[in-house]
Amino acid sequence: MIHDHQRNVLFIAGQAGNVFVLNCLTTEPELIINLKTDKQVCIQGLARSIGNAGYLISQEERVVRSHYILAADKKGYITIFDINTPGKESLSKRVGAAQGAPKQRVILWRDNGREIISGDQEGFVTFWYVKNC
Repeated sequence: MIHDHQRNVLFIAGQAGNVFVLNCLTTEPELIINLKTDKQVCIQGLARSIGNAGYLISQEERVVRSHYILAADKKGYITIFDINTPGKESLSKRVGAAQGAPKQRVILWRDNGREIISGDQEGFVTFWYVKNC
């Protein structure tokens, strides 16, 4: 589970491989969108893109806004979602995936290096270059 304080949105991973995006501005959280991974397995970890105040610096020195959430499952499958700009989470969509080692325990996103870092139960850490996974 991740709470995004800037958006006041809650991301919750479900046992069937879903990521629920909930609006926390109301008294009771309301479902904005149900994002489905490609696999029907329990999600082990979620990560949100953070760093540089949510911005990526491209090779052309332009500033590009980044809004991603990652979900890793027990079998090592990593799904990448574009969660759109604040207030537009209902337009979120799956934009990529990668197959990692089984038994994922931790997944992180590094905006500066445009890397995904995953760690499994056996103690192996994998660095993924986002451009080509």
